[in-house]
Amino acid sequence: MRKSLIALLTLCLAITSCEDKHNHLGNLNGNWQLTSWVRTNDGTLLADKQSGIYYSVSISLMKIWKVNDHGKYYMTTFRNANDSLIITQVHASPFDSIVPVSSLADYGVPDNGGFRIVQLNSTNMTLMGGDNTLTFRRY
Repeated sequence: MRKSLIALLTLCLAITSCEDKHNHLGNLNGNWQLTSWVRTNDGTLLADKQSGIYYSVSISLMKIWKVNDHGKYYMTTFRNANDSLIITQVHASPFDSIVPVSSLADYGVPDNGGFRIVQLNSTNMTLMGGDNTLTFRRY
């Protein structure tokens, strides 16, 4: 009986701990489809939802990939504070090699990995980084 109670308490603490980690991200946590990528200074559309670019955010990891990119994707660590999102380390798959943040240029990420969060709610996200504005929808 006592072992069962301890196991149950441990399970409850583990679940609560995971939920707290997800909750600290608020609306940022989840799966996002890029709907537009615009060069801010001249309004040039660089990509839209047909490009198949996706960001998935969970705890302190972000997966970035393109549909039909032959299994290639990037796992990144990031910091999120107030209105900023900063990618700190990038691992390229399928070989899990560490690559520079500039490797994510084709996905809208500026060379310094830094974004300002312009809009973030349960359905939409807008990020500004470098000379680009990226708009996403939750999927």
